[in-house]
Amino acid sequence: MRSKAESIAARLAAAAGSEVHRTTGPAGIRLEADLPPELSEAAHEIVLSAIAEADAYGHERTGDRNYVWAMVHGENPNENPAAADTAPGVVSTQPSEGAST
Repeated sequence: MRSKAESIAARLAAAAGSEVHRTTGPAGIRLEADLPPELSEAAHEIVLSAIAEADAYGHERTGDRNYVWAMVHGENPNENPAAADTAPGVVSTQPSEGAST
């Protein structure tokens, strides 16, 4: 069975057509997906339904980057260390020392 974070990541990757960056930290798992300049209505609905399942989520738009993020609390990635590799388009990273999520 897929974890909540894996499910969200897979749907974001498919809808956005980009890799999902996954960071695991003390607060949980943070997922970020860059959004293309043009997002179809169907893809937009998939993105919204995916992030709605997260414990916290948001949309950031900076100078050259437009992305959504989703935070999933309470999942222990150590229970299934291969989980990050099971969803296509997910890149797993660990936060650097002292980094916040």
